[in-house]
Amino acid sequence: MSNVSTNETCECIMCKNNNTTMSVEECLNAHHRLSLNELIHFIDLSLSKCDELRDQIDASYTSSCSNKYPRSLIISLLKLYSSFHPHDWHKYEYWNTTDTYTRNLIAHHPNRFTLMLVCWKGGSSSIHNHAGSDCLMTILRGVVREIKYHTPKTEHNIDKLDIKQIMELHEGEVHLINDQIGLHKMETLNENAQAVTVHCYIPPYSNCFTFDSEDDKIKINITHTTYDTEYGKTT
Repeated sequence: MSNVSTNETCECIMCKNNNTTMSVEECLNAHHRLSLNELIHFIDLSLSKCDELRDQIDASYTSSCSNKYPRSLIISLLKLYSSFHPHDWHKYEYWNTTDTYTRNLIAHHPNRFTLMLVCWKGGSSSIHNHAGSDCLMTILRGVVREIKYHTPKTEHNIDKLDIKQIMELHEGEVHLINDQIGLHKMETLNENAQAVTVHCYIPPYSNCFTFDSEDDKIKINITHTTYDTEYGKTT
């Protein structure tokens, strides 16, 4: 894991239990897998000096925080967690009979990150942006399809959104999307398919733009982020 570069002393559960002193890099290189609690710990530690990320994103979301935090480290952490088929995310797993997907909050630091589990059941999200934040996602179960769109040059009189790329994301893969890359929506491959994904938003955001077709035009809505469950409990 050559892209792990932090030399700070690790304080994860395994190091504490074994009374071991090593750097975060040494600990990650020694691990064969991460628990979900360790993933949260390492993400928080990696972003401990990045509490001003939200202030660096302008109101139009044209700026990006991508070069202002150790993104390669977060990608490595998500890859390390998802590649070994962990099961400790099941306590956050939630399905219902009406929604095609559920949003389940795992962890949140108001200035650093939000970690969320999404359970997909034969449906798709709306087309949306990410309010200037990075969204790093990894696939825990199943396959999802991402449809990526070019970001429109104006917020008014949009006739259509042009597709930029369509790709399938598989278990263990880590994927990045932000507003400089484009808009997107996520969906399962068919109406009977299920999938589970983890999303890490850096920094967190409370509102984003969603895009809907209406009268041969694209209508832009401001959508507030909500969750079906928070920390394993229904809201």
